[in-house]
Amino acid sequence: MFAEDLLESTFFPIFVRRYVKPFSARELQGEFRKVGLKFTISQLKEMLEDEPDVIPLEDGAYITRAGAFTGRTFSFVPTDKEVEQGVIVLGDRAIPFADPEMLYFEFTLAVGGSPLNSATFECDPNVVRDLFYLHDDEITDQIVAKDPATKDLNLDARDFELPRKFNLTGFDARGFFELSDFRKGDRIMAYVNNWDTGVIDIVPLKCVNPDAIVGIDFLRENWYECLENSLLAGFDKDGACDSIGAQLSNVFFDKKEELCNLTCGSVFEFLLRSKKVGLEYYGVESRLWRRGEEVPALLDGEYGAMIGEFYDVSPLLIDAFLKDEFFRAKKPVPLSEDTISKILPEGMDLDEETKRSLSLQIRDRNGRLQKSYNLFADFKFGEFRSSAIALLQEIRELYFSLDCREDEIPKFPQSELVAVAQFYLQTVDIIETVEMNAEATFNEMSVEDWLHVMEMSVDGMGNQLDYIRPILLDAYEQIKKERFSVI
Repeated sequence: MFAEDLLESTFFPIFVRRYVKPFSARELQGEFRKVGLKFTISQLKEMLEDEPDVIPLEDGAYITRAGAFTGRTFSFVPTDKEVEQGVIVLGDRAIPFADPEMLYFEFTLAVGGSPLNSATFECDPNVVRDLFYLHDDEITDQIVAKDPATKDLNLDARDFELPRKFNLTGFDARGFFELSDFRKGDRIMAYVNNWDTGVIDIVPLKCVNPDAIVGIDFLRENWYECLENSLLAGFDKDGACDSIGAQLSNVFFDKKEELCNLTCGSVFEFLLRSKKVGLEYYGVESRLWRRGEEVPALLDGEYGAMIGEFYDVSPLLIDAFLKDEFFRAKKPVPLSEDTISKILPEGMDLDEETKRSLSLQIRDRNGRLQKSYNLFADFKFGEFRSSAIALLQEIRELYFSLDCREDEIPKFPQSELVAVAQFYLQTVDIIETVEMNAEATFNEMSVEDWLHVMEMSVDGMGNQLDYIRPILLDAYEQIKKERFSVI
């Protein structure tokens, strides 16, 4: 990597994580110039629009998520077991205020500027579900499996089935609880001190007569109502979004004055009491939505965003298809039209200019791989890559066979349609991780353990696809019939 490329790849992520004031593209251009990098305003705007941790403001301004949520107040009520053991487990309570890429045990909880030490928390699967209420069970199990306290459980070998009792990593809050005479039902107020390093400051808030709605408790009722109304409005405006965290981020940023204050409740408490908003299935994931309603396949308020995912052909994905051809032939082989058609299937219906550009890119990358491919080194991933690519081709074939207009998408079973898109993105992510071929990307798991987990994931998606396929094809047949009317 050239020095300028290395500087660009490191400077912008650092800027996004640490810059907390609103800024314009021109101001960002000045920051780049300070370190010797030159970009046009249009290039920077494109870069900013593609960055998930940057929020566009009015009049061409932007703010990072670090800037949006640093110092913003949120609250939570520790579980009875946390108070009994004198340990706080952050779980998903910092969503959407803190860095979503950090795991719960990687944050720092601080009291009066002093960080709390880590501590072991004894729990069971029921407590875990409350601590990670906003996460799907499968994701929760995978997150817990990365906790240093569960390392000896070998959860991947147990198919991520949690035992009846086990330990999690938390923060030693015994002194914090004792000094404040903290009791069960009391609340903790928190705010993000440093978004980049994950420092969250906490202070106790004593419970005010839990049997009567007075004072701050009355104001908190208004908070729940504001959150509910804001979420309902957000469903119409933004659709399902990329994640529950993104849904909450939009709402808490738009209504920061009303929702990030000393009368705030918690999202967990809100979902237990709301009759209008709940966690609803969105394909194989969940989203916040109108309680009891199916979540439509909208992504950021549009169907087109979901469709576009199937047309994104990254260099890593191209390399995977080419290496698969080499691996199955046991040597580098000349590029064939059949290989190009696998990478760019006919169902993609690309315009000629795009297809020509991608075809040239495929030929260029094939020429480079011909010189560098090492069959011996590829044995570690070859068989698995083949099975992942086979699944990807199945998913593509199904999706592109549903040849319909965007206005017909609502007529499909939404959960099944979304699941296909989720399977596609997850499979692409797995394939690209293999191509990066860096053990650091396997989250401290051995390559063998990672492959075992991913093989289970690919098999699971394949089985679910077999169940979903006839449902979507039957719906498509009905849609085709409705296109014709009797004259």
